Formats: sequence, C-alpha cells, structure tokens
Amino acid sequence: LDRMNAEAEESFRKAVTLAEGVPDTWIALVQFLARTGRAVEARQAIKEIPSKIPAGPLPIVLAQCYEATGEPEEAEKKYQEALAKTPGDGALIRQVAEFYLRRKAPSKAAGHLHKLASQQVQAQQEDVIWARREMALMLLASRRYQALQQALWLVQQNLAAGSNSARDLRAKAIVLASFPSRPRRLEAIQLLEQVLHEPSTTVEDRFVLARLYLDENNWSRFSSHMRGVLARKAGDPRY
Repeated sequence: LDRMNAEAEESFRKAVTLAEGVPDTWIALVQFLARTGRAVEARQAIKEIPSKIPAGPLPIVLAQCYEATGEPEEAEKKYQEALAKTPGDGALIRQVAEFYLRRKAPSKAAGHLHKLASQQVQAQQEDVIWARREMALMLLASRRYQALQQALWLVQQNLAAGSNSARDLRAKAIVLASFPSRPRRLEAIQLLEQVLHEPSTTVEDRFVLARLYLDENNWSRFSSHMRGVLARKAGDPRY
C-alpha cells in the first residue's frame, strides 16, 4: 500500500508540475494528501495554489481543497466568494448546494436547490432534475401533507420531463411511502420492488419497503426484506 501511495503521489505531483495552472491537478493532489492522512502537506499545497491558478476559478478550487482537509468554515467562505463572482452559474450553485448537503445543513442548501429547481438561473437539465429530486426528499422531513404534495409534484416534474432514471423512480416511491393513504403506499411498494436492485437504492429503501409490507400485513414479504436489511446492517440497532 505504501508503494502504491508513493507512486500515486508521484503521478499527482508530476501532473501539477506539467499543468500547474490547471485547477483539477491541484484539487486532486490536495484530496490525495488529505485522504492519506498528510494534512500538513495538503495545507502546504493549498498555500501554493493562489500563485498558480488564475483568479477566476481560484475561489472554487480553494473551497474544494479546504473541504478535503476538513476545514468547512474556510470552504464555505470560498464557496460564497465564488458565488458572489458568478451568482447565475447553475453548475456552481449545484456545487454549493452539494457542499451544504454533505455538511448536513439542508436549510442552507434549500435556497440554492430552489434556484435550480425553479430554473431561476441558467442550468443544465441534469442539474435542474437533481435539484428537484433533492428538494422533494428534503420536504419529507416536515411530514406535513402540503409538503408531501409538493414533493410528489417535484418528482412528477422530473418524470414528465423524461427522466425515468432509477433515482427519480426511487424518489417517487419514497415520497409515496410517506403518504397516509393506502393507494399511495401500494404504489410505493410497486415502485420500490421495481428499482430495489439498482445501484442508487440503499438499505434504508429496503427497510421502507419492509415496513410497507408490514402495514399491509404481508408477513412473508416483510420477513424477506427485513432479512435482507439485517444481512447488511446486523449491528445497527435501528434495524
């Protein structure tokens, strides 16, 4: 492993030397150093970046680097600085929203998601679809019927736009499972069974499906899915 890491570092540093003005080379180097437990060297690399990278992309480069080294406050400052320079950049807005979601700060992500989902800024269709899906799942936390209706409308917008991806079908199923009405829950069961083996689904999705079967008094299907959950999360008391 040490030899592989040494070879990898040599490649990253060579890339920085050959293309020192390219942002991705510095981000990759800092992320590698941080991931391999060399925070001091990662921070030293960050100090070099301002003299190498053009002023335009510099804030977003530093933001990603500070996030990699576990300095979220500094990262947030740089993300906000990048937004101040180009507030209408849809791709950047998604990056900032993703940062807040990773930090488990949905209230800070919400405004950025809304800008993308409502197409207040120019953005790629995939970013709009992503934002609608994230907003829909975020709305479930309130458990209010109006929020559930809005969440369902958001995922329906994605599906109406031609996004029949497993992620959107899964999101619709999770939203439907949160409704109090039995027809909605039955539709959720059908959708979850359809997408359960897709890479985007999780143990939590199978747990939701198991609970839906329990609500339907379908013991055999509940038991089957719960065994699947416990096979992967045997030590988790929640399950």
